Amino acid sequence: MMDKEERRFAGFILSSDSETEILRSLMKGERRFSDLQKGLGMTSGRLNYHLLRMRSFGILSRKRQGIGYELSKKGKRIAEKYL
Repeated sequence: MMDKEERRFAGFILSSDSETEILRSLMKGERRFSDLQKGLGMTSGRLNYHLLRMRSFGILSRKRQGIGYELSKKGKRIAEKYL
């Protein structure tokens, strides 16, 4: 069961088309920054903004010495419940 904080973060993430697309992409597994950028067609600055925001909410975590991104447990719960 999601707590109030997770519902609030889900609202923030899902109110942004860009962050929703990042969430969908990461549901398929870990992605490198360059792969996300290419797949989503975002500038590096825009993608970096959204990734930092999502990390600050605890939705994402970094892998491979900071090269890859993946959904955290909280991110997976949000994706499973709302997407």
